[in-house]
Amino acid sequence: MKDPWIRINNKYDVMKMTDVVHLVSYNSRTEEQIENGLKGCKPYQPPSPSTYCPSIPNSCLNCYDYLDYKLRKSICTFEFILKIDIQALPSSGHEYVCGKYVIIDFYKGEEHYFASEIIYSVKKDCSCDQLKVGIYILLSMKDPWIRINNKYDVMKMTDVVHLVSYNSRTEEQIENGLKGCKPYQPPSPSTYCPSIPNSCLNCYDYLDYKLRKSICTFEFILKIDIQALPSSGHEYVCGKYVIIDFYKGEEHYFASEIIYSVKKDCSCDQLKVGIYILLSMKDPWIRINNKYDVMKMTDVVHLVSYNSRTEEQIENGLKGCKPYQPPSPSTYCPSIPNSVSTAMIT
Repeated sequence: MKDPWIRINNKYDVMKMTDVVHLVSYNSRTEEQIENGLKGCKPYQPPSPSTYCPSIPNSCLNCYDYLDYKLRKSICTFEFILKIDIQALPSSGHEYVCGKYVIIDFYKGEEHYFASEIIYSVKKDCSCDQLKVGIYILLSMKDPWIRINNKYDVMKMTDVVHLVSYNSRTEEQIENGLKGCKPYQPPSPSTYCPSIPNSCLNCYDYLDYKLRKSICTFEFILKIDIQALPSSGHEYVCGKYVIIDFYKGEEHYFASEIIYSVKKDCSCDQLKVGIYILLSMKDPWIRINNKYDVMKMTDVVHLVSYNSRTEEQIENGLKGCKPYQPPSPSTYCPSIPNSVSTAMIT
């Protein structure tokens, strides 16, 4: 599939070996089978949603017996709110098999964008009372949905999906809550906390040789003031920082205050309140209110202790950059995938 491929210089030149990649030993018989098989293909034949099963997500969905206060308060921020009938559960026997549900009603989301039958995957160790055959209300952002045949017909049950037991009281709360919504009310960056990333950021006491050499490849280089750290007590709370200066990146694209999440077991001297230099690609950034105001501290983020020497090295390094110099595919290595390709030995 296209998912694991990355364009750096307007061509596919980088990829991740994920679970949608299949590697087969080469011989003339295999080549002949491939060529003969392709002769019967139409110019483009997308996988049928009834047979296509998306990769297993890295996070679990959220399950509820009722619509709690937090969900009711944030109801306007969801992009899709649906009444669904789960008809088949995922199975992880000899081979993982996706589940299936149909959409009975649309509280939020336009019917013509959706297929009549939805195929979904769930992380294997996730379990809750709502992951059973039956009728539920599903609240979700767009992120976990996939279009196969020009409609949303496949999805992953990730941590931005909320599944609530259905009853008439819950339905009434949904409908009453939506009456107070504007046509589209995005979550406030001060309250929206992105899901916890699956990788750790990179931390440095100084700008080492490797970073100096690759400085032109970063899309954003910022001086930041970390004002609040993430907390993982009773409930995970995101951290917060403000941007003091822009070495690379246009100020009008960014909010004045940035909310960020960090993987729970990541630690370094730079993850403390204070001033740092942040070097990053665009991938971990999220726009909520038409500006970059939320981000995940993933492995494409580099945090360097701030001092005048580091600042001088940044500024001098950027003087030698072209207006935009993407990383060369011969030097750029994508982050390590969270799933493994399937090797087939013949």
